[in-house]
Amino acid sequence: MNSLIKNFLNRDEENQSLYIRFKFYNDENALYELEKKLKLYMFQLKFCSYIGKSMNFYSKHYQEKKLKKDYKEMLNLNIKDKDFGEERINMISDKKVDFIEEVSQPEKEVDFKKVIENYKLLNALEKLPARQKEIIYKLIVLQKKEKQLIKELGISRQAINKSKRSALNKLRNELNELNLIM
Repeated sequence: MNSLIKNFLNRDEENQSLYIRFKFYNDENALYELEKKLKLYMFQLKFCSYIGKSMNFYSKHYQEKKLKKDYKEMLNLNIKDKDFGEERINMISDKKVDFIEEVSQPEKEVDFKKVIENYKLLNALEKLPARQKEIIYKLIVLQKKEKQLIKELGISRQAINKSKRSALNKLRNELNELNLIM
């Protein structure tokens, strides 16, 4: 017999007597009452299971929300005012930084450190002559067109292409030696 049915029958003596009345005396009323009680028992089991799962889900959800809130509060710069016992907003001026604008500002020296994190690539770039660094920086990082560079630097398209090709070949060779390019 199924363990669920066994638990149902052993739960109450009336359930056992109804089962015996049906099994041995073929009492249809006993079967009807037994089915009704079994449906109620099944409903109670499903309901308790639903409540348990819901409580488990909502407790996990609540815990996640609380952890997020606690983490945000940890990052909060507000301070407790000793005189009033209330939280006070810490008014720290925050300078807005526009990354693209900061990187694209004309500089006397080309600085790849602002846009490249790989130190091996940075070292390889630092070995390039100043003019090649400047051309690579403006073409690749600032994404300027060759026509713009011709006007800015006052050199021919062939000179730009020659410097770019030479710089890229030097970088490729340097990175091949470091096993960064396959």
